[in-house]
Amino acid sequence: MKIETIREHISNVIKETNQKHEILKSYVVDQNRVDELVTYLEAIGDNVGIAIEIKNVEIPIAKPNTVLVAFDGVGTFGSLMNLVWIIENLPYNVDINSFAISSDSIGGWKMNIKLEFI
Repeated sequence: MKIETIREHISNVIKETNQKHEILKSYVVDQNRVDELVTYLEAIGDNVGIAIEIKNVEIPIAKPNTVLVAFDGVGTFGSLMNLVWIIENLPYNVDINSFAISSDSIGGWKMNIKLEFI
């Protein structure tokens, strides 16, 4: 192989690696961009008809790239289950630390959930 061909090949491999690295970084929670994560969760709630009220956001110093989020949601039972399904299938490692669901006297449903995004 000619030197120029080898250099071009190496340049292409580096470019592909950098592109893949950027894609992978998009799946890691950035503790400096928590506002984007909260906005993302609220938008998901809006899409399934759930009014989300963020109760707490924690950024554990001892756990890099981890964000803890607690929120309440109100809607139909089906919408709440859709939201849980979507959360479980987000492009992040998400642990559901706690989950509670209850109904009110007129058939509405409320959930309280605490998530750990890793």
